[in-house]
Amino acid sequence: MDNKLSCAKYEFTMKASDVESTYHTPIFSTKGENQLWNLRIGPSAKKQAEYLEVFLQAVPSVTELITEGPWISRQGLSCEIYIIDEMACTIVVSKKFKESPFEKFSRKSSGCGWPCFIKKSSLPESFILGICFSMTTAPRVQPPQSIDNAFQYTLPDLATAWGTMLDNPNTADVVFNVQGTKIYAHKDILRARSAYFRGMFNSGCVESVAKSTESNKPSKRENKSTHLSMQIPSSRRENALKTLSVQYKPPEPTTPVIDETVSSNSDLEIATFENLAIEIKAEEGKEQSISDVKKTSDTNRVSAVDTLSKHYEQRLAELQTKLSDAQQTQSLIIDKIQNLQTNFDDFRDSVKRKEEEIITKEKEIVSLKKSLQTLVSEFCGVDNIKFVNNISFEDKRSSRVLPSSQPVSQSVSQQQPQRQYHVIEVTDFEPVTYRRFLHFLYTNRIPSEIALPACLALFKLSDKYQLITVRRAMLLRIETLLTVDNVATILFQQAYLYNDFKQICMDYLLKHYEEVTKTKSFELILTWSGEYPAFPEVMMEIMRSIPNRDCLTSTTASK
Repeated sequence: MDNKLSCAKYEFTMKASDVESTYHTPIFSTKGENQLWNLRIGPSAKKQAEYLEVFLQAVPSVTELITEGPWISRQGLSCEIYIIDEMACTIVVSKKFKESPFEKFSRKSSGCGWPCFIKKSSLPESFILGICFSMTTAPRVQPPQSIDNAFQYTLPDLATAWGTMLDNPNTADVVFNVQGTKIYAHKDILRARSAYFRGMFNSGCVESVAKSTESNKPSKRENKSTHLSMQIPSSRRENALKTLSVQYKPPEPTTPVIDETVSSNSDLEIATFENLAIEIKAEEGKEQSISDVKKTSDTNRVSAVDTLSKHYEQRLAELQTKLSDAQQTQSLIIDKIQNLQTNFDDFRDSVKRKEEEIITKEKEIVSLKKSLQTLVSEFCGVDNIKFVNNISFEDKRSSRVLPSSQPVSQSVSQQQPQRQYHVIEVTDFEPVTYRRFLHFLYTNRIPSEIALPACLALFKLSDKYQLITVRRAMLLRIETLLTVDNVATILFQQAYLYNDFKQICMDYLLKHYEEVTKTKSFELILTWSGEYPAFPEVMMEIMRSIPNRDCLTSTTASK
């Protein structure tokens, strides 16, 4: 509504069935795009089922969103809200504010109306809900707001802004796989905030390295040595055969010359010839044994060659069988690839058809929008109707909203950004605890309300990653949460590993020794003492400190 005009009227036709639940009228304006409004009508929220409520709600502009005080541009207006029976053309109810409610409109309160505007029984079947604005006084000019003041309200807190960067896969370069849950972070922030991560990234180390295992196959050297050991006895055998195959040449027999003068010695010569014959037979026996050894060695060689030939024939048959199996497998794989290619082509064609159908539907929707805008402007007198461009389709089978139509390749690339991450496996902490730890690295803030188990886990994690601030804060928080029921369990399970933590639990336990020893947790520790590794040492220290607990109590009281 321009400053020169004195009034503006808006009316909306509806039926009684429309207001069975809360109904919001379209947005309307009284001063361009700087003053937007809408009406809300529906069942009364004050447990008065027989009434309907009507409220006028202001839609704040950008300038009003950053303004702390009252909205001066809406002051100087008054309004009247009424309901007209459409069939009888008579006013059913009309109400006007005694004092202008727009003087107090601000970010904290931007609505006004009546919780009991009209009874449901008095509402016509078809009615007109209308509002009439009038100018009472000239609106005051709002002083221009400085840029610094605007930034004071529009910009978020620095810690909050940094907190939004955590777990953002689009900008992160590190991913923590915490027991199957992925948390995304930034290497530069981790390196600057933690000495542990700085050493990790600078040295190129990671939390855990998966080492590939090799099959226990004998090496070539082992095969050679085995083959050599098999050849050694054969070489020795050949050497022995060569040694045995030395040909002994017996002395050639000579025909004795019988001298008449020595005939008297014939008996002696006959004996000599007999000895020579015996020696010749012995030499012939040796030659026969040597030939037998040669035949035996040749027979062994032939049998070894036959064995090797049979082995290689069997091996060749096995290789041929494997080759035929591999060829069959290859043919099956080729058939599957062809089937997949055919299915992919069919899928691509179906996607193209769906895209064409979606484009056709979008064109139909645009034409329907234009025709609807024309009809509304002709029959209702409302111009400049704006429609939302983003259209979502609901899958009723899975009860989820599908995104607006776009090319398949583009949607896949947007959902799965191709980025390179440093993957760090974490198996000794819960995802919630690790997220809180990373949140502190980004924002330097620790949640004020944390339960005792979370404090214990965060203390252990901060001690591992050398974050002294978080460690000290968690230690102070744990000290305030100690009770006679949990101090013994904490001491024997975790605190004994850290000197300062152990001392805090020991002081509390000795101060309330009698109450602690009567608890069920302490009885369970005594019963299952073997489950606690440090039970003997810690229990001995407790027993040694028991005589001094009175002194400890007096010292604590004096402090």
